[in-house]
Parts: sequence; C-alpha cells; structure tokens
Amino acid sequence: ELASIIEEEYFLDGPRAYYPFGEPEGAIQAGNVSTTTQPAMSFSATGANPVFGNATGPGTDDLTAVSFSAGKCLAVAFDQQVVTPADTTYAWEFFFNTSTTALRQMGRLYSSTGDSAQIYINATGKLNILSNSIDGPIYYDLISAATVSDGATHHALVRATISGGDLVSTLYLDGTQVDTETYVGFPGFTGFDRLTAGGEGEFASLTMTGVLAHMAVTAGTTELTAAR
Repeated sequence: ELASIIEEEYFLDGPRAYYPFGEPEGAIQAGNVSTTTQPAMSFSATGANPVFGNATGPGTDDLTAVSFSAGKCLAVAFDQQVVTPADTTYAWEFFFNTSTTALRQMGRLYSSTGDSAQIYINATGKLNILSNSIDGPIYYDLISAATVSDGATHHALVRATISGGDLVSTLYLDGTQVDTETYVGFPGFTGFDRLTAGGEGEFASLTMTGVLAHMAVTAGTTELTAAR
C-alpha cells in the first residue's frame, strides 16, 4: 500500500516512532509505521475507548484519525529508547483538534526512570509543553500565545537540542516558532522509553476530548530543520 504525501514527509525525517492513527473503525491498537520495530500503542486507563476511523486528520491525505472522549488514552512501552543518552537533539510532533478550553493532556513522552515531557491544552486554551526531571528541575515550559482550542486542526512540534552544555527548546505551532527557552547546565537526556497519546493513566482526569493524528518522535545528533 502506498503511503500518503504527509507520511512520506515524516519518513524523510527518519522517525524512531511514528503513529499515523489512521486505523479503521473498530481497531483497538495504533501501529508504528517507522522503520524501527516499536510496538503498537494500546488502550490504557479507564473510561470510554478512543475511537478509530471516525475523525479527520490534517486533511492532506485520505487517512482518518483517532478521537478521545475524556476516557482511555493510548500508551506504549518501547522496545528501544526513542531518545537515548547519546542523542543531542529530539523532536516530538503531531496534529490535533479540540474545542475544550480546560486543562487537558494530549500526550506524554517520558523515561520509566527519569525525565518527562508533557503536552497540554492549558486552562485558557493555549498549547503548553513542559519537560522536567524526576528530581524536580523544569527544563522547559513553553506556551503558545494563540488559543488552540478552537475546533481547527493544528500541528504542534517541540524540538530540544543540547548546545554548549545547555538545552535549547523551541515550540512550533502550525510551522511557526511561538516560544523558546534555554536551560543552562543541562545534564543530558536520560532516555525516553514511554509514550502516551490523548492523556495518561496516571492523570486520568486530564485525558483530552478531541482528535490526534500523525504522532512521531525523531532523535539523533543532527537537528531537524524547520517544523513542517
């Protein structure tokens, strides 16, 4: 089966994990389509199941998307770390659509023993991504100026790069840089081996209501160019 144009764009970045969320109606898992052998994402937590096949993604392909209704999320424990201690840069991205102006988590990329990054719709409907250490330090807390809980489809991408011993993190919304921060004296990535979409079981009350499509994680020693 031929890939769509947007999938081909993702493939060019060489993602270590890529979940288009374009499964048909009735599916119970989301498959990874990157060249790595990462497992599928499965339902996690309690409440209503995410629903495949009934929502629209970014509109540039014929793939459907997955919708969430403040119930279960999708989660995966990777076979191999998607961000390793040897990496100096990573990017995490996806398309989303929500009309809920309330604190809701759209995903979490994290280590079972260390750092964590979470992407939220905050209480005022802005896009917010925060990364912190298990010991407490906040490495970045990036927020869009624009409201994104408007029922439109948006693209979010966070890029974090170690430069001169510091961590430079940038948030892109719909291909435009909207926030950036530098954490001085960054100790290095601990390695990410977990991913959730639509929320997280540990914080079930924050599961989103809305749609996600094309979630991917890319990492290495060469920084990505611009957000798509």
